[in-house]
Amino acid sequence: MESKVKRYRLKKDLPTFKAGNMFRLEDTGSLWWHGRDNGQPETKSVVAYQNSTLYKFPNILTDWFEEILEEYDETWHPKPGDRYWAYHINHESHCAVRDFQYYGKSDQRLLVHKAYPTEELARRAGEKELARRKAKVILERDTKQFKPSKKNNWEYWTVYFDPRLNEGLDVTSNFGFDGTLPFATREDAEASIKAHPKEWKIYLGVE
Repeated sequence: MESKVKRYRLKKDLPTFKAGNMFRLEDTGSLWWHGRDNGQPETKSVVAYQNSTLYKFPNILTDWFEEILEEYDETWHPKPGDRYWAYHINHESHCAVRDFQYYGKSDQRLLVHKAYPTEELARRAGEKELARRKAKVILERDTKQFKPSKKNNWEYWTVYFDPRLNEGLDVTSNFGFDGTLPFATREDAEASIKAHPKEWKIYLGVE
């Protein structure tokens, strides 16, 4: 069974710890600090918060700490004998994660599923994809089933994200944006942004 250890960074100074200190939420549910006091060479391990305290005050982890999420290396690929995780989204819009053992080039499962080195990475990727699919369903309703065609000279409007803008979302013509959700008019696209800004950011992969 995979370890449930999570890493956190302290956001603000506390009487005993300084902002930026790293902590680990162990399987026991207690938050531990592993480090050195005042530059001393000895590494110490101290319980910052007992599991009972975090159970009573769960907002401690969100108000005072930020979770350090493991990043996925796109170049990673399992070697024969390695264990890997993959997600599957079923017809009931439920994301399931399970582990497999990689047997080499003859393993056909990787033609269907993307492999992840940890369960947590696979789960996060699956939940992100599930959220994107749900957002797409909502946004497709805003398009009013419009489809570019020869009749309308293949012209359409669509939504894109520009980090230089205050809200980030804007509307543009079809040039260079093939494959996005099409709208018949600029007004329809702008109305979709106004109604569903959160869904657009999820669909466009904006963190």
